[in-house]
Amino acid sequence: MDYIIIQKSSHPDFVIKTKDTIIYCKNDEKLACDKVDYISINAIKRYYINDDLSSKDQPIYESQIIGKVIRIIDNNIWNSISIKCWESSINSLNLRSILINK
Repeated sequence: MDYIIIQKSSHPDFVIKTKDTIIYCKNDEKLACDKVDYISINAIKRYYINDDLSSKDQPIYESQIIGKVIRIIDNNIWNSISIKCWESSINSLNLRSILINK
C-alpha cells in the first residue's frame, strides 16, 4: 500500500495545470482520479480529461474538484513512522483544543 499526498481545493495555493492528476466527483456522485488534458477558460473554467472511459465532451467544473495528487509515497518503514507521528500529533492537537477552553 502506498500513501497519496493530496492538496485540497480549498488550499490558498491550489492551482490546476494540464497534466495534473485531480480527484473529483463525477456526475453520478462517484469519485474519480484522472489527469487533466485540457483547460478551457471562458466565462466558466472547465477541465477536460482524455482516457478510454470518458470523453472530452464532458467537462469537469471547479465545484466538482476535491483536490489534486501532489505525490505518491512508497510504503517503507520510515514513511510509515513519519505518517504515524504526524497522525498522532494532529489527533493530540484536536484533543487538546477540545479540552482547553479559551
